[in-house]
Amino acid sequence: MENSKVIELLRSFNLHEVKAFQSYLISEYFISDNNVKKAFDCIMEFIRNKKSFGRKDLHSKIFAKQKFNDQQVRYLLTDLYRHIEYFLTLRTLDNNKIIYRNLSLRTLSQRDCEKAYNYVHDEISNEHKIKNALSYYYFFDAEENHLNYAGKKQSRKSKFDYNKIFINLEIFYLAKKLQLFCEVINLKNILTGEYELYLINEIKKLAAKLPFSEIPVVQIYYSILLTLTEPEEEKYLVHLEKLLIKHASLFPPAELNDMYQYVKNYCVKKINHGNSDYIRRLFEIDKTMLANKPLMYHEYLSQFEFKNIVSISLR
Repeated sequence: MENSKVIELLRSFNLHEVKAFQSYLISEYFISDNNVKKAFDCIMEFIRNKKSFGRKDLHSKIFAKQKFNDQQVRYLLTDLYRHIEYFLTLRTLDNNKIIYRNLSLRTLSQRDCEKAYNYVHDEISNEHKIKNALSYYYFFDAEENHLNYAGKKQSRKSKFDYNKIFINLEIFYLAKKLQLFCEVINLKNILTGEYELYLINEIKKLAAKLPFSEIPVVQIYYSILLTLTEPEEEKYLVHLEKLLIKHASLFPPAELNDMYQYVKNYCVKKINHGNSDYIRRLFEIDKTMLANKPLMYHEYLSQFEFKNIVSISLR
C-alpha cells in the first residue's frame, strides 16, 4: 500500500491537519460509517510507527473477526480517499476567502437572496487585499456573476455596466501573460522545446499605457520582463526594487518571494560577468528578504540558501 494515493495524502498531513480531520470524521453530517475513521486511525498508526503494511494488515485491524475481503478494504480506502479530498478542499476554501465568496455569490443568486447576495458582493469588492493576477480573475468572475444576477432582476431595456468585467479580465490577462513571459525567458536554458512568446510586443505596449501603468501587478511583471530582455538598462532593476517594496502587501508570500528571486538572479548574472558592485546589492536584497517575515514562508532556510547568503556576506 506504500504507493497508494491515500498514503501519499496522509503522509502530507501535519499534526494540526490530523486533529482537524479526526474532528471531521466524527461529524455525522459528513460521515456515518465508523469504519472509515478506524481505517484512518490504523493507517496513521502504521505511518507514525514507520511500519510497512498491506490491505490484509488493515483488514485484520478493522474487521478482526471476519475473513479477509480485498474488495471490502478497497471500497473502504476509496471512501476514505474521497473524504480526505473533500476535507482538504474545504480547508482550501476556508483559507481562500475570495474563492469561497465567489461560490457563495453564485449560491445566493440562484436562491434570489438579494440582501445576503449584496452583502457578499460588497465584501468581494471592498475587502480583498491580495491583488495578484489570479485575484483579478476572481474579481472578473464576481462581476460577471453580478451582471447575470442584475439581468434577472431588471428589465431588458436596462443599461448594464460592463466596465468592471472588462477591466478585471484585461488586467488578469495582461498580468498573467507578463508573468508567463518572465518564467519562460528566465528558464529558457532549462526548458525543452521551443515556446513562441505570442503578442509580447503588443503586451509590453499595453502595460506601459493607462490604466495598466497604474496597476501594481502589471507594472511589477512588466519591470521584471524588462530586466530580462534589456539587462544592460539598470534603471529597470531600480524601478522594480521600488515597486516590490511599495506593493509587497498586495501579494502572497510565495509569489513575492519569486519576484525577489528575479532581482537576485539579475544580480548574480552581473556578478558572474565580473561586476562586483552587485555583491553589495545582492547582500542588501538578502537583508530585505530576511527582515520581511512573510517572505520567509518556509520555517527554515535551505542549506543552499544559507550557504549563498553566507558567501555573499563574506564577500
